[in-house]
Amino acid sequence: MKSFAFLDVMIFRDKFFSRDSFDHMNENKRLIIHLDSLPDINSVRDLERYNYRDYGRFAVLRDGKFWVQTLHSSYPADTETGWFWAVDRSERLLVSARGAVMDGESLFTRKKYVLACLIEELVKKRILARPRAISTDW
Repeated sequence: MKSFAFLDVMIFRDKFFSRDSFDHMNENKRLIIHLDSLPDINSVRDLERYNYRDYGRFAVLRDGKFWVQTLHSSYPADTETGWFWAVDRSERLLVSARGAVMDGESLFTRKKYVLACLIEELVKKRILARPRAISTDW
């Protein structure tokens, strides 16, 4: 039988941080979304170094579907436009373009629906609590 210990560590880390932060996030009823320049990171050590609580990637695929994953992920081959997301220790949601700066700014203008999909998925994954109010800082 093959050992997949690295998956157990990932699952434990996700559940541990998600549950811990979810309880804390209940006190914070306003979610602040900040456009930033996020690094492309792939390890828990990098999470700690950059002081992020959680991190991942999200994208719109060529068929129009929405895709989101956490730290240990890669963009699908059929990615049309991709972005990075992170939750910092201040409970802000940080977003960043994968490519051009205009891709990041589009999340706050013509592609607001993508940001809405991201928040919905992060709530489903218990990374964020459902916010009562959202403000943007870009």
